[in-house]
Parts: sequence; C-alpha cells; structure tokens
Amino acid sequence: MANKVGIEKKQMRKCEAYHRIFSSPDGKIVLHDMMKTHYVLSTTHVNNDPISTAHNEGERNAVIRILAVLKVTPAKMQRMMEEATDENI
Repeated sequence: MANKVGIEKKQMRKCEAYHRIFSSPDGKIVLHDMMKTHYVLSTTHVNNDPISTAHNEGERNAVIRILAVLKVTPAKMQRMMEEATDENI
C-alpha cells in the first residue's frame, strides 16, 4: 500500500511538472512547435516507405503523450493552434 502511494505521488509530481513547463509562455511556444513539426497536425504516412512512416508515428506519439498528460482535448488543441497562429508562434 505504501509503495502504491509513493508511486502515485511521483506520478502527481510528474504531471504537475508537465503543467508548469507547458503552461509557461516558452512552454506554449515549444509545444506548438512540437505539434507542428512532429506530425500531430499532419499525416505521418510516406508513400511506399513503411520505415519512414513508422519513424514519423514515433515522433507523433511522443507529442501525443505530452498532450495526454496535459489532458488536452481535440477542441483545446484546436484553440491552442488558433492562438499560435494569431500570435505568429
């Protein structure tokens, strides 16, 4: 039981760290850039090249994990990208 509580506290600290980092102005710039450049907003498919497609999916998956930790919904992601466009990020 004590080990489970310790693990939950570590998870909570990690989540709080993600939120602190990515809710800061610089963190928002970095997250928007990652979403644009790591296939969150575009296809990962490369014609006739399954290796490159798999590589692109791996890049995308890393950003998707960050978004999941931050509990970003598709609607919130859309708003984030609109804000980034409005601010020329």
